[in-house]
Amino acid sequence: MDAAVLLGFANVSQGDVTLTRVGRDFATTTILRSKDLFRQQVLERVPMITSMVQTLREKQNGSMRSEFFLDLLDEHFPHTEAERLFATAIDLGHYAELFEYDAGEERLYLPEAVDIFKEECLAITCIRFNSGNTISIMHKVDPTISHNGFASARTRSRMK
Repeated sequence: MDAAVLLGFANVSQGDVTLTRVGRDFATTTILRSKDLFRQQVLERVPMITSMVQTLREKQNGSMRSEFFLDLLDEHFPHTEAERLFATAIDLGHYAELFEYDAGEERLYLPEAVDIFKEECLAITCIRFNSGNTISIMHKVDPTISHNGFASARTRSRMK
């Protein structure tokens, strides 16, 4: 219930819960529209996530280590609370499709950065200038790609 109120989907008064106009729309619309509404409400009503997205957008590669955000939260909250807030932000931001989180690397990515990275890893383009001023372009699939679309750390460092 707290999340519904926080995001403006519901109001609570004297123990009674009523859906707001946005809440009714969210509950009765298509999945795609509900995702858009959720994203809009998160960006309007959760300043921490808005700041996280802005920070990621300011980075050239669209990614940051989670430690950066946890350190900021640790300055204002006990560590356990900071971790809980961070986990909630990750869940909300992920559902809103504002960013992705790689728990293994402990890194947040903008969705575009994830897509670009996957595209870079899925194929290697080799351009060779032949004699006679012709160009050969060859695409080949990178065999080091894991099943989830992320390359191994060895491949990532090689491709940067």
